[in-house]
Amino acid sequence: LTGAVVAGSFATGVLYVAALLASGTGPRDAPVAAVVGFWIGDAIGVLVTLPLLLMVLDAPRRRQLRQLLAGGELLVQCAVIWAVVWVLFGWAAPDQFKYFYLLFLPLVWVAARTGMAGVAVAAIAMQGGVILAVSLVGYQRLTVFELQALLMALTFTGFFVGVTVDERRRSAEELKRTLGLAVAGEMSAAIAHELNQPLLAVSAYAKACRLIAEAPDEDREKLALTLDKLAAEAKRAGDVVRRMRDLYRIGASQPVDTDPRVPVGRAVESMRERASAAGVDLRTVEDGTIPPLRLDPLQIEVVVQNMVHNAIDAVAQTRSPGSVTGELARTGDGGVIVSV
Repeated sequence: LTGAVVAGSFATGVLYVAALLASGTGPRDAPVAAVVGFWIGDAIGVLVTLPLLLMVLDAPRRRQLRQLLAGGELLVQCAVIWAVVWVLFGWAAPDQFKYFYLLFLPLVWVAARTGMAGVAVAAIAMQGGVILAVSLVGYQRLTVFELQALLMALTFTGFFVGVTVDERRRSAEELKRTLGLAVAGEMSAAIAHELNQPLLAVSAYAKACRLIAEAPDEDREKLALTLDKLAAEAKRAGDVVRRMRDLYRIGASQPVDTDPRVPVGRAVESMRERASAAGVDLRTVEDGTIPPLRLDPLQIEVVVQNMVHNAIDAVAQTRSPGSVTGELARTGDGGVIVSV
């Protein structure tokens, strides 16, 4: 934008002054100064107004501008800019230009806080304040030219800082989206892993219910017990999904004061039939008094169940009698070690 405006304004200035000279009304004594004057004035005018116009025509930027103006901070920043412009240029003096660079402070403040949208509004406010000061105080033409050149340098700085801030925010949003996709992938893998055991158990209990129901001497009590186990596993699968969803949504588990033997015992009991079918002896051992701890029972149960499942498979592959033991032991600092 800056390159196009600067180059286009210079070409327009050359053509304009050349047309005046060709018609006999141009500044024959100082054509170069006329071109430079037109160039600077036209360029600063376009640079100040065009970004705001482009933003007004863009729906997302338009919403951003409305939010900035409704928030009030940008209005306060524009008021500070007007105050600085008036203090610097609201009175005629031979050396007030040396304080011009004080305007960089509020402009950089606006750019850092609001990005390019705020800079576009602040540049209009700054240009308006300078035009008002020029009109009221009555600066000479040369002084106005110098002031416009300084404003161009100031506008360039504001734009570059504003664009940098916008790019940083855009990169941050893209990083958030990328991390969100990564978390979604991890969540899918975790849910698939954690649901494997309860779904296998549901399938096994469903097959067992069918075999019991088809048996000649149907055992209704055994069927009801198996159905209760099936329902419990289905509920546990639902709890896994819900807890994993909450974990990835809020980034935290839900710890409560719990006896560690409870989730560990449930995990071991859920694997007892599998161990029996594989010819593996499954038992638990407690070493001393186990104190209550603050933990997430579901996560502990899922982890221990996976450990027991893997241990049963490992022992079963040896094709010889073996055992799997879930052991709870206290540590010296009041914690508990669970080992399989």
